[in-house]
Amino acid sequence: ELTVEGMLRVLLALPAGKSAVEALGPAFRRLDSRAAAALLKEAAKAGKTGHAVELFDWLRGQPEGSSLSKLCNVFTYTTMISLCTSRQHLRRAMELVAEMHGRGITCNVHTYSALMNVCVKCNEPELALDVLQEMQDKGCTPSLVTYNILIDMYSKNGRFADALMVLDTMRDSRIEPEVRTYNSIISACSTAGEPEVGRAVYQRLVDAGKGPTATTFT
Repeated sequence: ELTVEGMLRVLLALPAGKSAVEALGPAFRRLDSRAAAALLKEAAKAGKTGHAVELFDWLRGQPEGSSLSKLCNVFTYTTMISLCTSRQHLRRAMELVAEMHGRGITCNVHTYSALMNVCVKCNEPELALDVLQEMQDKGCTPSLVTYNILIDMYSKNGRFADALMVLDTMRDSRIEPEVRTYNSIISACSTAGEPEVGRAVYQRLVDAGKGPTATTFT
């Protein structure tokens, strides 16, 4: 069955040591890049990240200009960057972005946000800020996801004042924060021993018509 769901079932049923490329390679010729990206993402969510990497690396090695090589575009690259979740994968994430540039594939807000998230998870806040700067230099406008990543990064590092500045930037950019956006800053204020600032942020949450969650009060 040539659907993402059908191909995922094949992948999940593969015996240990069986090649994902052998099982699914031919079927990729009938997928578009969005479907290919969805398959790679769902495979990783199902615990088959190794197979997702195997399939994508196989696609990367296809002859330039072939139908399969065309599946390596912003959608599939961004998906694979987002799967780089630990320090040993940071180099791979950076290499994938460099490869995109080399292939003339334009990074979008999702690509940059995914790379920033990898940097934050690897405790590389300054590198995340470098990625943000490159993103803005390229004329790419940050999204809610981008700002949430920034706020989470500042909050985890006790930089609640910087997190508040991001919240103000969101307001000026007319990007509506989520409850989790406020919660992250409130938590940072609590950790930093700044309850009054935290209460002020909570009031901003209420004034914005957002309902607090259980996390708000923890």
